[in-house]
Order: sequence, then structure tokens, then C-alpha cells
Amino acid sequence: MAISALRAQREAETNEPLTPKELDQLERYPVFVVPLDEKDAVPGWCIYQRGIAYTDSLLPPLSYLFYRRDYGVRWVAYHRPPKEAHDAPNPR
Repeated sequence: MAISALRAQREAETNEPLTPKELDQLERYPVFVVPLDEKDAVPGWCIYQRGIAYTDSLLPPLSYLFYRRDYGVRWVAYHRPPKEAHDAPNPR
């Protein structure tokens, strides 16, 4: 009962892209990155540290770096995957 109530509350909360200030407060935490113009990159979890969001994959085709200076232009981050990202394939 309590678990389903927590899930319903979480789903009811908005999941807007993080503001740059919110992103900076998540140093060393995972964020869900959605590329805006990267044709080869796919949405997925990254670690944000020192102004860079990076995947934990060691395989070159699946490892990406997203720089803070490009935030809002080439990529955005969320606390959790947006609903649109559930439909996207994620090989990570």
C-alpha cells in the first residue's frame, strides 16, 4: 500500500529539465541526460562531475561526454528519465 502511494506521488511530481543551478548542485550524482542534437548519442544515465556529464561505459561507441557549457543547447538533464525517454533504445 505505502509503496504504491509513493510511486503515485513520484509520478505526479513534475520532471522538468534541471536548471543549470540545480545541475551544479548534483556534483558526483547520477543524472538522466537527453541529448538535443547528438545523432549518435542516446538518452541515458550519466555522472555529473566537474562540469562534465559522462557515461560509465568504457566502450568508445557508448561513452559520451556532455560539457556544462553546452547545457540547454546540446543536452539537458533530469532527476529521472522523462516519459519520452522510456520509448528510446538505451544500450547503456
